[in-house]
Amino acid sequence: MFRDLDNKEEQEFKQWARDNYKPGTEVNTAYHPVVQAECKLINQEIEEDSVDMECSICESKIEDDYGNNASPVNDGICCDNCNMSVVIPARIKIMLNYKRDE
Repeated sequence: MFRDLDNKEEQEFKQWARDNYKPGTEVNTAYHPVVQAECKLINQEIEEDSVDMECSICESKIEDDYGNNASPVNDGICCDNCNMSVVIPARIKIMLNYKRDE
């Protein structure tokens, strides 16, 4: 179904994939197999580059790319659950104590 490519064409197809494929999206099966393989390689590279972040409070894996500022609990980052259940209440407590001191 797909034609064979010479070396120059293969490199051009790979470059096309690098320039046009949106990482993390489904690889279109209508693409030439060389393009499909390059798209899969792009996804693998991104997966390998992503760093697993750990919550500085509960030590669970942080599922998103950013995490939350864990201050004033500690100087690290925290998961959404600890942000809601530990960090925000600590900030509110500090804010309420600050207002009492005025």
